[in-house]
Amino acid sequence: MNKNTNKLWLMGLTLLTLLPFYSCNNAEYSSLDNRLFLAETATSSNARKKITIDDQGANVTATVRSSNPAGQDVKVTLVADPAALEAYNKRNSTNFVALPVENFKLDQTEIVIKKGETLAPTVNITLKGLSKEMVETGNQYALALTAKPIDGTDVTVIDGANTIIYQIDQVIVTSVPVLGTDPKTGVYHSASAPLAKDLVLSAWTVEMRVNMSGFQRNNQALFGIWGPDSEIYMRFGDAPTPFNTLQVKFAGSQFDRSIKEFEPNTWYHIAVTYDGSIFTLYINGEEDVNTDKWPGKVTTARDKIYIASSGREWFVNGCMMSEVRLWNISRTKEQIINNQYTINPKTEGLIMYWKMNEGQGHELKNSVSGAPNLIIEPSTPLRWLDNVRSDNKGRINFND
Repeated sequence: MNKNTNKLWLMGLTLLTLLPFYSCNNAEYSSLDNRLFLAETATSSNARKKITIDDQGANVTATVRSSNPAGQDVKVTLVADPAALEAYNKRNSTNFVALPVENFKLDQTEIVIKKGETLAPTVNITLKGLSKEMVETGNQYALALTAKPIDGTDVTVIDGANTIIYQIDQVIVTSVPVLGTDPKTGVYHSASAPLAKDLVLSAWTVEMRVNMSGFQRNNQALFGIWGPDSEIYMRFGDAPTPFNTLQVKFAGSQFDRSIKEFEPNTWYHIAVTYDGSIFTLYINGEEDVNTDKWPGKVTTARDKIYIASSGREWFVNGCMMSEVRLWNISRTKEQIINNQYTINPKTEGLIMYWKMNEGQGHELKNSVSGAPNLIIEPSTPLRWLDNVRSDNKGRINFND
């Protein structure tokens, strides 16, 4: 046997000796590498899906899967998990309330990923529509579902990816007043709320839902508060800017215009925030423009809060409006997106909240306890329009 042959023989012997060791470790690694998760999370540890439901409810699914084919049958239970929802709220600064057990039903809770497969049978979840009482609380409900291996099952989970948060977005159907100049009747209405004392705001948020019949003139003012040395004034159009863009005046200066150009007969959610440093405009929950040019400004609101107040000469178009809110904090983008159509009036920082859903009359109730109502003037006939839906499948036109 020459030297080369001898070397090859020794190498082969070494490999044969080590083979059981490598095989054992590969088997152990494969077992450890197999992880359990919900297919709907796509392995994300912070997954949430918004489910829009109406009075008829909705149906969703959840599917447990493993990262590799199961080496044996894997038994799993799928359960509602309020603790996971609480943890999600803390991570994301949300305020979801756990959906009551009577509002959902799983067609099965114990499922099996069979040996050699990666998917368990799909679990069907039936969601009931929220009751009127639940809707009126303004709470945002959510269902957290977590997949957990049953004791004795040799599998681990991808931490967090075994939980899915289903955000329940109930369709809100409401009535709204026509402010500004009603395109059908030609009658002009504005609204105001008296302030018993000055409001001093070092941080704030103003938000509302708005639908304009047109943008035929500048200075169509949606919202205004003034004090001795400051203001917050939101209006469509200034003399040199397109009349269908939004301008916000603040602290003696302004956003000249929104990037967004608004369309008539279209619902928008508008929010303006100031955190003491950064001044931001959001449209439908998306950031439109911001600036940090005015840090440390304090706004004082005195006398009244004004809505659609620039007068018949300027406010020549109609304005459907709802969900007008004033906060003494700067709301986050996440909070704005999640609460465009309703909110709990006891939410921290909310100081004025007019839902504008009375359906009749000239007084708009403030949902914040002890805060002033809005009075619509003049007391001439005012049109209220119904079937305004949060999914935009209802009324958008002023002339129906």
